[in-house]
Amino acid sequence: MYSDVSKREGPKTAKNRVERRSVLAEFWRRPTTNELDVVDKGDSLMVQSCSPEVAAWWMGTLRAMYPQDVISGGEGDNFKMHPAMGVTLKLNKQDGTLTIKGKKHLQWFKDNFSHVLENSGTELNTVSEMSKVIDSYLRINDDYST
Repeated sequence: MYSDVSKREGPKTAKNRVERRSVLAEFWRRPTTNELDVVDKGDSLMVQSCSPEVAAWWMGTLRAMYPQDVISGGEGDNFKMHPAMGVTLKLNKQDGTLTIKGKKHLQWFKDNFSHVLENSGTELNTVSEMSKVIDSYLRINDDYST
């Protein structure tokens, strides 16, 4: 299936695609405490989660690991920061989707992303578990259709 595409693209693009696949396969091979999914968009990587608490978790984690004087878009729905030269992290505060883009985004992901998750993995679980306890206490998810 990919051999025809690789012939048309040339060796450099085909090599880049193989590298991208291997980086993502390495991430997916390791279990994470967070329910995160990484999607390759070609020029960027999108990190998504099914947990609504992930946006606040990302904000705290990224600000703690990469303190910066200037953070763009801190007021609206998007939050942007530059953890390294050639890398932009864009967080959608509504759904918690983190987009990693820039000329060196793949290298940054390979070198730093697992470190980001290791240093802050328990915090999201604690928030998620506390949210479930509160929901249960307040009976928010009870079914009253009987």
